[in-house]
Amino acid sequence: YHAAFPRSCVAVLICLAAKWLQRSGYVSLEVVFQHHFVYQVFTYGLGFAMVFRCNLAYYRWWEGRRWCEQMSSKWFDSLQQAIAFDAFSEVSEIQHWEFRVQITGLYSLLHSQAMTELTHRDDIPWLTHHLESGEWLEAFYRRDLKDGVSQVILWIYLMLGERFQGHYVKA
Repeated sequence: YHAAFPRSCVAVLICLAAKWLQRSGYVSLEVVFQHHFVYQVFTYGLGFAMVFRCNLAYYRWWEGRRWCEQMSSKWFDSLQQAIAFDAFSEVSEIQHWEFRVQITGLYSLLHSQAMTELTHRDDIPWLTHHLESGEWLEAFYRRDLKDGVSQVILWIYLMLGERFQGHYVKA
């Protein structure tokens, strides 16, 4: 699934060896390629292999796209639930809006980090300086986590735990 160059080197070396054997006089390839049947079999085999491989790659791409959409959908559902539960918190309206903006930013960062990890790119910077003051980040920043997704999920858990600690819905 990586670059095609290293895998194609073997085929190129085989073709070069066959050409060298023909020029040296050890093997005569002209007898083999005099009839069109050789080309026909090769073309049918290559065509079948290319169609099968392209179809498989297309299916895998759409399957991955479907799972990314489902991942985003589940995260959006949990964000909606957190905002809905916050409506029952006994805090001021400004604190409601601050929580909603922060949790929405964290979920947006979570999605960004997941897409960054799936593309294997390291040149996309973290958006941590947009979240909160430096003390809050330093208190919850774990250097032993494997990736940005785990870090952001930890931040979301901590923020939800802090917000809904002792939280209940009145009957």
